[in-house]
Amino acid sequence: MKNFLSLLFFAIILSSCGSDDDSTPQLQSNSIQELLESYDLWYVEPDQFSSDFNLGQDAITFSFLNNQLYANKNLVGFNPEIIGEQETSYSVEQTENTANVTINDTEFKVIGISGNSLKLVDDDNTAFYITGYNASEFPSLDIIYFERMAHLFNEYKFWQKTETENPDEIDGEFSSINHIEFSAIRNFKSSEDAEGLTYDEINWQYQGSYKLTKMEDDDGNISNELIFVYLDENNRENDTLKVRVINENKIQLSESESGIHYLFEGNTNTPF
Repeated sequence: MKNFLSLLFFAIILSSCGSDDDSTPQLQSNSIQELLESYDLWYVEPDQFSSDFNLGQDAITFSFLNNQLYANKNLVGFNPEIIGEQETSYSVEQTENTANVTINDTEFKVIGISGNSLKLVDDDNTAFYITGYNASEFPSLDIIYFERMAHLFNEYKFWQKTETENPDEIDGEFSSINHIEFSAIRNFKSSEDAEGLTYDEINWQYQGSYKLTKMEDDDGNISNELIFVYLDENNRENDTLKVRVINENKIQLSESESGIHYLFEGNTNTPF
């Protein structure tokens, strides 16, 4: 059924032929809605922004159900079997060769990319790319964490070091850092204060910006590299670490040269 709807959708979108059948636009509109609602959830490609579409900001998935759109914005507690909690209405309007979806008063032109992949373009030419999945076919959470690591960082008020794996018992460049706070605009603060403090007890000695870059080893394995760029007045060399998400509450930061691994846990969940 999904394949039929997808083929029908592309026949409608790509068609340039006219039609004298007054019932056709309504039939086509219903088919588009059936396509949107035939998947359990639509994965929203990361780092897409629209000033007029607040529900889309930071969204991980959309689910379309009975003229309602449900957005999930949080990785902590994420479950593809459960639709998002943030809700708004949507409607579909379609002619012979165009389709538009209106979500919370923002209108998007719908463009087919592939059978289960769509591009939604608003009046400012801001595009949202979404891909439809059944819950059982949704990508591994490891992939989602990799693509949205900065998103996960910001779901906690701060991150606190809980363990250091140091096989050679030497001091690493990052050994003194025990607390990190990430901001939505890719800035950070860090502290050497003792472990186990509350947020209000921490004295933040360092600040700056951070970057996430992709790195590939000799075997073709891809991972994220986290670079802390300190302000000049901090008098500290920039830190470069390999970062791995262990679970929704724990990350591992590693120094390549020393082989030291630092485990940090998220403290105080702050949902989007």
